[in-house]
Amino acid sequence: MKTFYSKSTGGFYPEDLQDAYEAAGTWPGDLVEVAPEEYAALMAGQSAGKVIDANASGHPVAIDRPGPSDADIAANARASRDALLAATDWTQLPDVPAATKAKFAAYRQALRDVPEQPGFPRAIAWPSAPS
Repeated sequence: MKTFYSKSTGGFYPEDLQDAYEAAGTWPGDLVEVAPEEYAALMAGQSAGKVIDANASGHPVAIDRPGPSDADIAANARASRDALLAATDWTQLPDVPAATKAKFAAYRQALRDVPEQPGFPRAIAWPSAPS
């Protein structure tokens, strides 16, 4: 049995299911044949943590899993920062002593300034919470 790979869908298609895929209108037009030993190597690579992608000719290759993007890291950093801010919201309530408010106001401002640090989001110097 032959196995095919589609770059457009990122999936494998066994030849013996071609009729069913065609009947459903889902048999891709960009299929390339994958030899059984190559398919086994791709599956082994995937089991080892690699991802399957297509090269320029549309043939499947196992590659290292890409790391998170700067946008993903920045979103996570901002979520962490927002959680730290939320955890100290109580420090700015009207009935909190002025000394406590002042200590935490500086810390909270430092948290808000985290995205402005050089190297953000990959290098962050998190401010220390007052004690």
